[in-house]
Amino acid sequence: MSYWGPEEGRGWRPDDDETVVMPAVPREIRSHRARGRGRGRGAGRPEPAAAVPPHADGPVRRAVRGIGEVLITCGLIVMLFAGYEIWGKQIVIHKQQDRYEQQLQRAWQDPPKKADDAPPLPGQALARLYIPRFGIKLIVVQGVTPEDIRNAPGHYPDSAMPGQIGNFAVAGHREDAIFPRNFDKLRMGDDIIVQTRTTWFVYRTYQQQIVDPHQVDVVNPVPGEPADAKPTKALVTLTTCNPWWDNYQRLIYHGKLVRQMPTADGMPKELKG
Repeated sequence: MSYWGPEEGRGWRPDDDETVVMPAVPREIRSHRARGRGRGRGAGRPEPAAAVPPHADGPVRRAVRGIGEVLITCGLIVMLFAGYEIWGKQIVIHKQQDRYEQQLQRAWQDPPKKADDAPPLPGQALARLYIPRFGIKLIVVQGVTPEDIRNAPGHYPDSAMPGQIGNFAVAGHREDAIFPRNFDKLRMGDDIIVQTRTTWFVYRTYQQQIVDPHQVDVVNPVPGEPADAKPTKALVTLTTCNPWWDNYQRLIYHGKLVRQMPTADGMPKELKG
């Protein structure tokens, strides 16, 4: 039993066997406390108003947001285009080079129907081109129209065939899958090697030029001379765009034939290192 009163002691305490709980507050005490809270600071003040939602976007804000979205979209398009230029084009060129390689192997396996140095039809595989400095191995096609050289270097139709006296002239795009961006680092004395059905031709570079696109005499039988000048040496000329990101100039390399060997004798030593 619990008790409350001064005659029994100060305050309330439970019997030893009674569960301890918080006693209920008498009604008169609750009323007194409620009145005290009413007289406290801030009594009678209204509750704070709810936050006012932001105003709808005005025309300026909508215009800024629209411009931002357009710029982000343009940026993504530029990134996708750059990715295609760097990687996508290389994939396409490699696949087409594989097709040219198969075409060349079939042509070389068949018995020759005409002289070995006769050119194939425009756009068809002609020979293999190697440039050890850059690890280049490419199929050269006949012709230099935009379609001919889209995925391969092309042989100028009016120039000499590989190994012939005259100028075997070849044009190619300046991109990593054909003539790479650092193609201007080819050194004098570096090898340019051409393989036909029967013969390896090893040329050695002796001159680099940067010329105007209209200076076509660089692919003449005697480079830099009139077209009717009589050649006395077997030369090779490679032409490509300069600088690599544009085409307002042409980067030119000239090489002279230093030796040749039958393909039946295996690979030349210049490709074994």
